[in-house]
Amino acid sequence: MSLARPGTLPRSRLASLAAAAVVACAPLPAIAVCAQSPAPTAPPAAAPEPPPGGPTGAQSASDWPQVLTANGLSFRVFDPLFNSMAGDEVGLQVGIQRLPQGAVAATAPAPTTAPAPPAGPVNFGLATLLAQAAPGAQPGDVEVTAFTVQSLVFADGPGTPAEVAALQAAIAGKTIGIPRTALLRDMQLQNARAAGERDLGEDVPAIRVLDRPAVLVQFDGAPMFRDLGSAGWRIARNTPFLVLQSPDGGFNIQVGTRWAYGMDLDGDFAAHDSPPTDVIAALGPVPKAPGVVASRAVERAAAHAAAAPPAPAPTRFPAVIVASDPSVLVWTDGEPQLRSIAPGIATVTNASSLLLRMDDGDSWWTIASGRWFRAPALDGTWSLVRPADVPATLMLLPADRRHAHARASVPGTREAAAAVAAAQERRTVTLGRSSAKCSVTFAGNPVFTGIDGTLLRWAVNASQPTIECDRRYYCCDNAAWFVADAAQGPWSPCDDVPDAIYAIPASSPVFAATFVEVVASGPDTVSYGYTPGYFGTYVRDGTVLHGSGYATQPLLYGESDYAPLPQTFGRTMVFDADTGTFAPPSDVSPDAPDPAVQPAVLVDGWVGWGWCPGWTTAWAWGWNHPEWWGNWGPWWNQFNPYWNHWWDAQHVWKQEELQAEADRQAAADEAVTRAQADEDAAIAQRQAAEQAVEQARIQARERLAAEQDRARAEEARFRDMRTYDQLARDRARAAYQARLQGPT
Repeated sequence: MSLARPGTLPRSRLASLAAAAVVACAPLPAIAVCAQSPAPTAPPAAAPEPPPGGPTGAQSASDWPQVLTANGLSFRVFDPLFNSMAGDEVGLQVGIQRLPQGAVAATAPAPTTAPAPPAGPVNFGLATLLAQAAPGAQPGDVEVTAFTVQSLVFADGPGTPAEVAALQAAIAGKTIGIPRTALLRDMQLQNARAAGERDLGEDVPAIRVLDRPAVLVQFDGAPMFRDLGSAGWRIARNTPFLVLQSPDGGFNIQVGTRWAYGMDLDGDFAAHDSPPTDVIAALGPVPKAPGVVASRAVERAAAHAAAAPPAPAPTRFPAVIVASDPSVLVWTDGEPQLRSIAPGIATVTNASSLLLRMDDGDSWWTIASGRWFRAPALDGTWSLVRPADVPATLMLLPADRRHAHARASVPGTREAAAAVAAAQERRTVTLGRSSAKCSVTFAGNPVFTGIDGTLLRWAVNASQPTIECDRRYYCCDNAAWFVADAAQGPWSPCDDVPDAIYAIPASSPVFAATFVEVVASGPDTVSYGYTPGYFGTYVRDGTVLHGSGYATQPLLYGESDYAPLPQTFGRTMVFDADTGTFAPPSDVSPDAPDPAVQPAVLVDGWVGWGWCPGWTTAWAWGWNHPEWWGNWGPWWNQFNPYWNHWWDAQHVWKQEELQAEADRQAAADEAVTRAQADEDAAIAQRQAAEQAVEQARIQARERLAAEQDRARAEEARFRDMRTYDQLARDRARAAYQARLQGPT
């Protein structure tokens, strides 16, 4: 989402293109047009007119077409049609109308109603533009900026150089905010299959398919432990998960909120009591999720849980599978239950993750880290299927919640196109040279080792990728480059990264750093940018993959020192279309919750999941609280390295922009909270009114019953009185008859 700053065009919904325009540009929903800071002063746009059908939501009017003015010339610009994308470069066309010279003053605000165009169609034309696409502040949004006029043609011929220059000046510094799905509609990605990294690895993990609920606890090589406190307990060093070894030699693993115990990591585990409180205390204080992110996630998750029926308590304990080699675990709850979902494709409905049965020789298919694997039998040998060899049949997978992420790994699907586009979007930050400080630390003295195929070396015990090149040292700290003459600094922001660093192969543990670049520099600032490759999301043959594809071995140095390396397999993840990266799944079975991560990982992240501490910390919270991934919404974007790590070092206008976005989000959340409170109050009032009506009905029924009882009692009394009178008359008549007859 773009933020309005001085000289902006207002955020609006797009109106359909005016009928008089030469080209019909397909209208796109919810597009914001605003100035990118710092931006030249531009006149405000014309007052909006209501779109056909009346206002919609908060955006009650459309501000397209826009009137732009520069160099004394004015144009009416119609809504854009995006038609191509290559990397982060997008192509678009806009219908345009030149207005009479002087109709709109260059220094005066645009009139409420744009001036009437001159007669005749010769003043209508078409402008072809190129621009840059970058991730927006909201997940799934794209900001299109840095527009360049490629051509300007009117009905009476090409635009003059002065008109081209005026249009270029008018659109300079402007930004279009648009959902990625709308950007890609009717667009063709240029060379989508050819794009991407060609030297990614093709190592095949150990794929295990079980017929009962199970959890995978992945170690980076043979398990290693260190002492925990002084009571004889030990904690695993080379896994992010909470694995403890007790004094009796047994192993304790936290699975969800419960604990499992087994005497052998390769053996069976069973439910067990929690370790002693002093051992849990030795792990350190329980971390809290960062600030407002956690509170909103907890509130929303609690509200969702309160509205949903309570989940049944687990009645069985899952099998615990401990692996030291890169592994993938798929389990079914009993025998596979097949359901046809497309011609030639059946899905296993009771599987923990995507498991398919294909009719091409009765093969089984699954997906892990964006890669397809197939086997002739569930207990058979699994083989990797390259993206270029994925059968077109898989394009028939339904685009539902369970299968949409897999469609991003099928070349030619709309989801794959969107994923490739997202993987090439670049996010940028501008840092002050004097305020940006490198945070790299070393576990002891720096230890360097060579990078295969290069003359470079990298520090194996550094907290961030640190590379030696030509006797200088370069550190990629939270997607910003620093340079120093010594391995331990002092460091300063780098504005010229050697080309040799960008030749580092995918097999290197620091390959992700090659997706961070210097995009601009000045006397006081340096601007950096990264694409999702920094998070381990790579493009190959028109699809997205997670991880380099190489089965990394544990890195041991010195006598007993260990350093984790980014891994491709070992945990379940799916492509997340909103963030454009891979993430923990949110639909975890209660019968097999994920193993809990160590408290330290919730604070500092885990290099085995990637070099960005903030993002891997988000992963850790996502594994401990899978329900949060679907409730944090845009707040997940705040774990990117440019949101909070560099806050104090960012250029002033960028801090203002981010603060404005944070204030806007807080105001939006507050509005939602108020609306929910108002709705709750209305519900309470409605319930109170209904109760009052019901009480009145009850009272009315009670009064009616009482009246009926009184009436029946009165009727009975009158009946008794009539009976008494009749008896008295009968006695009097008998006495009279007796007197008439005289004595006998």
